[in-house]
Amino acid sequence: MHYAAVSSLDADTISEDGIWYVAGAITGAPMQHHGVFLNVRAVGTPFQMYFPDDLLYVYKRTYSSGAWSSWGKMNARSWDDIQSKPTIPSKTSQLSNDSGFITGVSWDSVSNKPSTFTPSSHTHTKSQITDFPAFGTTAGTICQGNDSRLSDARTPYFANGTWYAVGDDAAIGDHNVGGGLGVKALNSTTTRIDFCYKDDASNYKSITYDGTTLYMNGNCNYATTAGQVSTSVAAGSTKALVYSSMADNDQFRILVGGASNAGYVEIATSDDGNEPIYVRQYNNGTFGSVVRTLTLLDGSGNTTLPGRITLQGSYQIYVG
Repeated sequence: MHYAAVSSLDADTISEDGIWYVAGAITGAPMQHHGVFLNVRAVGTPFQMYFPDDLLYVYKRTYSSGAWSSWGKMNARSWDDIQSKPTIPSKTSQLSNDSGFITGVSWDSVSNKPSTFTPSSHTHTKSQITDFPAFGTTAGTICQGNDSRLSDARTPYFANGTWYAVGDDAAIGDHNVGGGLGVKALNSTTTRIDFCYKDDASNYKSITYDGTTLYMNGNCNYATTAGQVSTSVAAGSTKALVYSSMADNDQFRILVGGASNAGYVEIATSDDGNEPIYVRQYNNGTFGSVVRTLTLLDGSGNTTLPGRITLQGSYQIYVG
């Protein structure tokens, strides 16, 4: 039997029988507290006990099948330590009419009582429900049988200014603008409409609106008749009529804007400041081969013309 005072101990790996007073940490102990640790292996079922030095309880665990069990707490309480205990009856008059019950115990003195009492499974007849509505065919009654209210067609409609969730991420509704069906995102600052091809989740094109600009991913092919882009821009404001991302990280736009009576049109590329702008003529039907290219701006800011320049009127050309 080993006896020693130590500052630390590993309860999970110690193998010799003994008693240790530990003034420090015990690895594997139920709590970190100064106390006495007992390890007994030379018995039928090895066990360990831990006695905190200033508490009125001890812990015990056993070793079986190559592993220690969890610690069990063994309370040490005297009868005088128990609070709100009932008075032990000494005569029959102190018992209630039902044998085994003790009188004089307040509800507040009962410990570990449930906060709610779940009723057991049971049923009620219709006559036991005082406010059960009547069956009938008028408003306020319950439908039954072949009541016409169960089969009449109902036309769905959106309430004015009300949004209805579609799945988790989007909502549709009347956004209080005359003649418009609204779509908005529920979990994002941008709204996106996806046009899907059949049931192929990976084959779709999107239109996205971020509160300022409307974007479209993928190619946009128009019908055989000409399309039109029409908008109004207030003085001092600008608006992109066409906006596109290209070549992974470059951008292009056709923008209008300007001050009062000083409007302008901008054709622009953006990213590194060297994305060229071309005007071209093609042959062979639908954009077959390039015939001529007018380079408005190349990567260095130069302009290249494919043919002659004809000026009408009195103009001068300055070459810097």
